Amino acid sequence: MDIDATVGAGFLLGAGQALAVGGPASLLMSYAFISALSHCIMTAVAEVGAYLPMQGAGVSAYASRYVSPSMGFSMGALHWYGLGIAVPYQLTAMSSFVRYWIPDIHSSIPLTASLASVVGMNLMPQQYFYRLTTYLMYFKVAMMAFLLTLSSILFFGGRPDGGFLGFHYWNTPGAMNEFLLGGAGGQFLGFVQSTLTSAVAFLFLPEMIISRGAGLVSPRRMVPVTAQQDNGMVTFSYMMSALAMGVVAPSDDPNLLNGNPRSGSGSDSSSSQSAQSPFIVGVERAGINFMGSLLNVANLVSATSSGGTLLQMSTQSLTSLAASGHAPAALSVRNRWGTPYMALGASSVFSGLAYLAMAQPDPQVLQYLMNFINTSGFISWLGSGMIYSRFRSAVRVQGVQLPYTSRLQPYGAYFGMASCALLCLGNGFSFFSPSNFSIPNLMAAYGGIPIFLLTYMGHRYTFRQFPWMYKAHEVDLFTGLDEVIAAEQEAKPEDTWWGQFLLFIASVCAWFRRVTALVGQKWSGSTANDPENEAGARATGETGAVGGTQETQDIREARESGEVP
Repeated sequence: MDIDATVGAGFLLGAGQALAVGGPASLLMSYAFISALSHCIMTAVAEVGAYLPMQGAGVSAYASRYVSPSMGFSMGALHWYGLGIAVPYQLTAMSSFVRYWIPDIHSSIPLTASLASVVGMNLMPQQYFYRLTTYLMYFKVAMMAFLLTLSSILFFGGRPDGGFLGFHYWNTPGAMNEFLLGGAGGQFLGFVQSTLTSAVAFLFLPEMIISRGAGLVSPRRMVPVTAQQDNGMVTFSYMMSALAMGVVAPSDDPNLLNGNPRSGSGSDSSSSQSAQSPFIVGVERAGINFMGSLLNVANLVSATSSGGTLLQMSTQSLTSLAASGHAPAALSVRNRWGTPYMALGASSVFSGLAYLAMAQPDPQVLQYLMNFINTSGFISWLGSGMIYSRFRSAVRVQGVQLPYTSRLQPYGAYFGMASCALLCLGNGFSFFSPSNFSIPNLMAAYGGIPIFLLTYMGHRYTFRQFPWMYKAHEVDLFTGLDEVIAAEQEAKPEDTWWGQFLLFIASVCAWFRRVTALVGQKWSGSTANDPENEAGARATGETGAVGGTQETQDIREARESGEVP
């Protein structure tokens, strides 16, 4: 589900905006920097989650336990509205994808259809929802593999005209664009803005590890493994995709989101209401026009999947607040299919922000929403680092042995906290420029800071009996620990990535063997029914055995298990 939530509009359109602003080299470097920052935060929260996994608990539960109840409430509220506002970002992107085919369509039509599909996914019974998101995750992995393969073909001259592409667009229009200023200073600002734009594809990923940690088998052992696997897969996929985007699409293409790098990110100078991903720009420039529609369908499916998963996570955050007593208890009520419909309705309210696209162009609305999501995400990472810092202090003072420690920590958390603080403060720096000044964008870029502070101070004022911050020796590190340790299981070969790969190969071989046996049985049956062989088969009395009336043990077992028809 982590990959399903992240591979959406932030990756498909946000990377195109980063490419347009900074150029291909800035895009690649910004993805490398955000990947390193995400890894630092992820290893920190993995240490916290591996020590004491809590069922259905996110970062807010650990904040309440290791920092203060006020911190837990404000972090829970942050995830609720931060993830909730990420949903209209996906909806607006879906509207932009539809405009690829129907440029003049009224915004309300694709927005309403997109909202209905996202909410409809969350109204499904929980087991069907998780099964659907699993299939969509596999679809996204296959899509990214296809995009990388297609980009490699174009790179080595697989265009219809046979021309060798290579790193042509790194030379023309250039590897790094100037932004707001000229010369090296402008190129540096282009890299900074590209980093801010790229971050939306990574935000909230580390927190997702903790939220599902207790649902794993042997979570004290598997949370770090899952964190490393997820982070490795996302980092590899994003880095290769960033390189591929810079290869197949020029940074000055007007069809990219905010496709004029000199005009400033988020300006009204986008050439069209429809923004396209760099991959679609690349295949159209290569002359493979039919592929653009196919990729746009994949983009639409990916954004729908991400929107549904983000809405589910926002709903889960609100449900956790209600279960912990920080929100009305009615929000935790579920129907007979396990859907918290009251919390779902409250979380869906944020989706109405997508209808801003009826008054302003899609790229401008996407910019507003991205600015707010970035601020919320950086605050969340900063809070995650603070939770880890307090947890680490309590572990050191109380002399507790951790089941997992990262070699990056605690310095990785310190680097992550400092970087997130700078990125949060600099999120809207470009809108202070006289040539790019925008009050709405400044409000969107920095509005998340006072909202977080108000939630924290409001809870702190209401519950003044709680301390500002627990002292290290007061932190509860042991309640529920014995039950978690007792539930741990011995490590198995399939717990490793190579063990899972071998199991996958074995299952494919078993399936292939059974299908081959079934095909052979049916082929033998059709041969026995042939007029030329019927007399000989009847004479030898083998018609029943060869004609398929008696099945082998393998075929019977395969049919009973449903693996073959």
